[in-house]
Amino acid sequence: MGSLAAEPPPPASVALTVDTSGSVGRSELDRARDLALAVLAGLPTGSEVAVIAFDDQSRVVVPSTSHPEEVREQLASLKVGGRFTALHDALYDASRYVRDAPGARKAIVLITDGVDENSALNLEDGLRVATDAQIPVFAIGVGAHPQERVLRRIAKLTGGEYFTVDQARGADLAALIAALPAGGGQGVSATAAGGTGTVASGSAAAGATRRTPPATVPPRLVTPGAGGKRAVWIALALTAAAAIALVVAAWRQKRGVPACPECARPLPPDATICPSCAAAPTRIPPRMKPPRREPPELSATVLARMNTTEEYLERNGHAAGAPGARDHARARARAKCSSSAPSPPRPSDAHARTTSRWRTSRSPASTAACAPKTASSCSTTSRARTARSSTKGRSSATCSRKGT
Repeated sequence: MGSLAAEPPPPASVALTVDTSGSVGRSELDRARDLALAVLAGLPTGSEVAVIAFDDQSRVVVPSTSHPEEVREQLASLKVGGRFTALHDALYDASRYVRDAPGARKAIVLITDGVDENSALNLEDGLRVATDAQIPVFAIGVGAHPQERVLRRIAKLTGGEYFTVDQARGADLAALIAALPAGGGQGVSATAAGGTGTVASGSAAAGATRRTPPATVPPRLVTPGAGGKRAVWIALALTAAAAIALVVAAWRQKRGVPACPECARPLPPDATICPSCAAAPTRIPPRMKPPRREPPELSATVLARMNTTEEYLERNGHAAGAPGARDHARARARAKCSSSAPSPPRPSDAHARTTSRWRTSRSPASTAACAPKTASSCSTTSRARTARSSTKGRSSATCSRKGT
């Protein structure tokens, strides 16, 4: 019983990935459909083609098939729809689909404007699958403003090429795919100018097929997704909170700093003297006059003793008939008659008179007069007082006679 021969793989396995989101537009979708039909017509006979469309999400419109009529029918039925463009998800799904499909040569034709919206995956997720499986991606930019930088990066990292929809030709793209090394290898270099392309392979020039070494997987770039945006917002909130805390701390510190009582300026730390006030010239306080000293008031006892001494002197003077005593009495009478309301003596005169009286009281004569009095001395004092009263009466009479 003979063994059945294994069926040979198809010459090529291609995934036509078409962007049907609203950002592309109906007219650009028609141009993308025409380009996909041209690529389909130029592939080798027996190639298997799958159609993958994406807008809000990616979906397989036509599973991998070798019947071109079915592919043309489904391409003609594509319409613009959806609100988002899940480009990254579509690239990942197409890479996995082509990787698992049989075929000697594998490639992806990506027709899109390069805009990604609301994808669950990052661009690096789809690129990693394509580079690991050595599947070149031929990116075609459509739309008014395609994201050429993104599309060039996809094509370069996977070993494919980038063209605009105006430059791309379906027959040239089919020729590039057919020229790929069997087994799905890289090393294809193509240039397109004016609708012509040149395919060059190192192994094809030698007439032999050789598998190129696997491409180096590019490092994964971290793009800000949902988690990244959340981290950014958290960082901004923490920064704002720290700034508010610093402002509050500065305000409290400024409020608690002691101020100079003179100029109201804040004092430096650990300082009791204001530098501004210390540097200013010293203010000299106005010179105050010394307080005026009033003469001390004499007590009643001293005044009584002074009167007693004066009476004693007058009595002795009148008794002895001393002319000095009589002259003194006359002078006092004239002073009393000269003015009915004599002006009060000045403090200096009163002080001098008090001082003289005090000195007189301290004289030997006054000391003798202030000796312990006997009954005779008391009578003598009373007589002196009587004589003094009579003298004052005579003086008053004399003043009255002069007035008349």
